[in-house]
Amino acid sequence: MTLAAVLNNNEIELHGYNKDGDHYKGTSDPECDSWEKVKLEPALSSDDTIIDLASGTHFTLLVTKKGYLYGTGKKFLSIIGMENTGSFQRLKVDPEVEVKRVWASRGKETYLALIEVHNKITDQTYLMSAGTSTDGLLGQGSDDITKLTTFTKLNYDNTKLSFKKISLLTRHALAISTDGDLYGWGSNDLYRLGQPADVKSLNKPTPIDFFNDRTKISKVLDIASGDDHSFVYIQELDKFGFNYDVVMQIGYNKDDADDKACMHRGTTKETLDKDAPEANGIVPYYALQCHEVKCMAAGHKTSLFYTGNVRIVSGKNGKEIDF
Repeated sequence: MTLAAVLNNNEIELHGYNKDGDHYKGTSDPECDSWEKVKLEPALSSDDTIIDLASGTHFTLLVTKKGYLYGTGKKFLSIIGMENTGSFQRLKVDPEVEVKRVWASRGKETYLALIEVHNKITDQTYLMSAGTSTDGLLGQGSDDITKLTTFTKLNYDNTKLSFKKISLLTRHALAISTDGDLYGWGSNDLYRLGQPADVKSLNKPTPIDFFNDRTKISKVLDIASGDDHSFVYIQELDKFGFNYDVVMQIGYNKDDADDKACMHRGTTKETLDKDAPEANGIVPYYALQCHEVKCMAAGHKTSLFYTGNVRIVSGKNGKEIDF
């Protein structure tokens, strides 16, 4: 795991796993416990600044105000045909576009970058991907496309669809459209995308119908993609027309049976065994009833929520901690 931080003087520091220096220049200690400054090549001009940052498995990417994409890390750079120098190098992207946002996959099975770009010629904004994925996370609309050595536009109609928030962790992605609908693509293993069990994956941005039923759900408020589970914060509509904010979880890891209470799911394993398969892995996150969620994150067997007055840290022991 790697942590990345941008300093006030527009410098960037990395901290964490760096076996043989294959991620960044500096210490070759694979479990470095110090922060290392990493140079940008070429250096940023005085009127440019770092505006976005994402760390994947053994690689880190950043975006600048002028629309440049920089990256470091052997795992990803080798896929797109670049040699890792241990510094942040400016990556090759279509010269017609400016990069606006970036996301990176984590985990041992996928080395993938997703970027949002603005095309200066057509004045259109859309998503592009590069890297490797056998789960459709590249979003190209074909199960046969498992590797992209250049950044390529995802398979969707960007003239009709745009996204205001995207969440990506390992093998699947969730996205909220500007209309408040939920989309997903990538692996549906163990209901990661809320699809029936016989749907292995979605290979392009696809509506998640459960969350787009406006007779039951007013809109999707927030998302957090985890490893085998994710969270969707919705405004639920009852039969009287009143709205209630509810956190729903997607995804069900049946191998969590060692814990009778899988509290990182906010409910017991017995309840999940009964309810999750029938609902394509979509069930309410019971631990957050009566809480207004300000922000949330999902990881591997770990879930974090900030509710304004209390941070709920829901992991193996299901603890709620006040700060």
